[in-house]
Amino acid sequence: MGDFPFKDPEATRYDGPTLIVRGTKSHYVADDVLPVIGRFFPRFELRDIECGHWVISEKPEAFRQGEYFCSTSGTIRLIFQRL
Repeated sequence: MGDFPFKDPEATRYDGPTLIVRGTKSHYVADDVLPVIGRFFPRFELRDIECGHWVISEKPEAFRQGEYFCSTSGTIRLIFQRL
C-alpha cells in the first residue's frame, strides 16, 4: 500500500464503509495488497477504473460516479490513490 503510515491493523482500523478507487493500469494498489487493505478497512469496496495512476485526471466522469456512490450511500470514506 505504498507509504501507508499505519503498520498494525489490530491497533488502527476503520470499521465504517470505505470505497477504494484505483486505476487498473496503475500498480499502486495491487491485487496482492487487497487482503491487507481488508484488515485495515474490513468493510471496503473496490472500484476499478480503466486508466493509469491519475484516476481523477484521466477519467474524471468515472471518478465523479464514485463520489455519487458515496453521497447516496451514507457515510463512506473515499480512499484515493496518491493524486
